[in-house]
Amino acid sequence: MAYTFKSRSAASVTLLRANGDDILRLVGRTPSERGAIPAEDLPSAIAAIEAAIAPGRAGSGTARPAATGSAGHPVDDEEPEVVTLRQRALPFLQLLREAQAAGEAVTWGVV
Repeated sequence: MAYTFKSRSAASVTLLRANGDDILRLVGRTPSERGAIPAEDLPSAIAAIEAAIAPGRAGSGTARPAATGSAGHPVDDEEPEVVTLRQRALPFLQLLREAQAAGEAVTWGVV
């Protein structure tokens, strides 16, 4: 399962469920099947994401391993690639900024 975040003014962003849950909690939302961040709440959501991914902040390097094979081993038997919170959050942050510039809400749903 995954979340798709949308705004009329920007490209949609899709995140795996666990990562989407993390992002929603960062912006003060309870993870749910559907929801919205109203335009008036976008400045605080943007600030929360920016604070969470700021260099030197504890947790900005928080990472989850990338995809693994069916036996739980990294694909190609290499060390798993680590994807940081910053890397996962940047497309979402861009979506929030574009929606804010257009004065539009951001909505999400589970796909």
